[in-house]
Amino acid sequence: MVSVLDVTQETVQAAGASLDTEVLEYISDIASSVVADSDGSTEEVLEELRESVAPMLEESLSEEQVAQLCRGIVSLLRGGGPPEAQSEAAASGGEPPPEATDEGFLVRCENIIMAFAGRVLLRKSDLLLKKGHKYGLVGQNGVGKSTLLGRIAQKDINGFPAGIRCVFVQHEVLVVCRQSVAEYMREQAAELGADGTAASRALSKVGFTEQSEQQEVAELSGGWRMRLAIARAILEDADLLMLDEPTNHLDVGAVAWLTGYLQQHDTTMVIVSHDYDFLADVATDIIYFDNGTLAYFSGGFQRFQELRPQVVAALPGRTKAMPTPDAEATPAREAPKEAPTEPGQIAVLLTSTLIFPDPGPLEGIRGRNKPVLRLTGARFTYPEAGSPQLEGVSCKLCLNSRVAITGGNGAGKTTLLRVMVGELEPDRGIGEVWKHQSLRIAYVAQHSMHHLEENLERTPLAYIQDRFYLGRDRELAKLQTIALTAEEEKLRTQTGMVSEVVGRAMRGGSLMYEVKKAGFSRKEDTTWEPLEIIKSNERLYPPYVMKLVRNYDEKMKAMQSGMEVRPVTTAEVLRHLRDFGITEELARSQVRGMSAGQKSRLVLCAAMWSKPHLLALDEPTNYIDNETLNVLVHSLKGFKGGVVCITHNKAFVDQVC
Repeated sequence: MVSVLDVTQETVQAAGASLDTEVLEYISDIASSVVADSDGSTEEVLEELRESVAPMLEESLSEEQVAQLCRGIVSLLRGGGPPEAQSEAAASGGEPPPEATDEGFLVRCENIIMAFAGRVLLRKSDLLLKKGHKYGLVGQNGVGKSTLLGRIAQKDINGFPAGIRCVFVQHEVLVVCRQSVAEYMREQAAELGADGTAASRALSKVGFTEQSEQQEVAELSGGWRMRLAIARAILEDADLLMLDEPTNHLDVGAVAWLTGYLQQHDTTMVIVSHDYDFLADVATDIIYFDNGTLAYFSGGFQRFQELRPQVVAALPGRTKAMPTPDAEATPAREAPKEAPTEPGQIAVLLTSTLIFPDPGPLEGIRGRNKPVLRLTGARFTYPEAGSPQLEGVSCKLCLNSRVAITGGNGAGKTTLLRVMVGELEPDRGIGEVWKHQSLRIAYVAQHSMHHLEENLERTPLAYIQDRFYLGRDRELAKLQTIALTAEEEKLRTQTGMVSEVVGRAMRGGSLMYEVKKAGFSRKEDTTWEPLEIIKSNERLYPPYVMKLVRNYDEKMKAMQSGMEVRPVTTAEVLRHLRDFGITEELARSQVRGMSAGQKSRLVLCAAMWSKPHLLALDEPTNYIDNETLNVLVHSLKGFKGGVVCITHNKAFVDQVC
């Protein structure tokens, strides 16, 4: 599908101009937001769009070329896109939208546009939700189903009714909550202005007893976590419930309870699920999300299947519920799925499995030999050192790179790798380190195995879910290029010093950051500063300000990805662990009981969770057992991202690089 970024790049190239990919992506994001948020006429949105993007393009394009670009973007977003896209959308079928005079709608938003990172997800489509109807939202992976749920939950859709109480039911996030059920609900009730009695009533409605209310939330089974999430929704008295993969890791008994509960209530619901039997039991209507459009089918999933059998056959594989472990399901954690019991079966699984996820494309990178990371004349000096550890270093990495860093002990190999991945910051004002704005890097350091020593009492499942909770790697926040020291935290509170970065924008062709200074509390007491000045003027902007800038950039990346590079649902994490040879039985056992080989697989598994474009390994043969190393070599050969490693193992280098 043609994106706003594609239109922008083509216009700039046709004009014979050249702009950095980062600038093009930023302009595309701004343009998408302007058109999506505007409810004016075509002429009005063209003028608004021109005013927004012209200052960033005035040095590269003429006024007529800017106008041409704006017309192309508006045509893409409001005009239905290219003819082939329109015909495909029409082929998806669906029933004609009800007349505008129809009554009974909870939500009626017409001609909405939804874009993300310059990519159009919805184009002039209608969001139509009738009161009391339960909608199953289906479509191919990646079309934007979860993004749409998130936008609805935040009411971030043009024309969305302000007075509707929307609740996003997310039972999987409760896996890391260490409060008791009763404590959690009392806290939630207080936040909503309700009392403890309301919390108790809600828990009672979904089947909790006084005894089960004392259990720790994290120790509940998937089914009882879902009941708790429903109880939380009851507190809010929701008008609209949204559920994203609600049957993930629920046994048959838990799915039956959830099905019955949802059937009995007339709250309007939107449900994303790959369990099509569940949708057939619950959904009164189906919304088919395809090619930037929403097509509506009344009569439930069975009728949708009768009308569009080929579409249903092509939908992503269905997720099935597990057998109930016993007749009397309780809030205690359900027994794990049956795993191989014979030692030979487990050995075969562990030795033959190491599946790296596909990192996916990077915007603007047309080939695997295009640079995604580049060092130019970089220098690095340790604080107490008299001379630089690195001097005049230049290199580049691509998605097809297989690079080994070799050299004697103390030569600076690990230092170079840490500068590449962002763990160390090069000397200011000397050379340059450039990375693609959306580049995801996985760094497996020599001490990675020691990190697991802090998590011996946890299970691999809980470790992954907690580390990547809300879409950001908790370990990333600890990097010294991002985390502020105690002295820096103190410095940022002094009057007149930069305390926070609160905005980012392109102005006059320069990337600018909006900074707030300590001692100035009014909203308007902020200033916009060019990134180049923040980087180069250490007197005005001490090094900690660049850490604030990086924190803000990481925050924006997380928001732009919906804060879900991957959802940390139990089912998704278990699938990922299986890809690295960790059975469900192991995944639910303590890390303490894992062998060295199993721990090394867990380290690799965690590193690859974010689907990185670049994998950096520091002496992998030192902490990965031989059995896993043999499989790793094979997996690296087929990995679709770049690899850079430090190793003294010549055989490893010969096979991988």
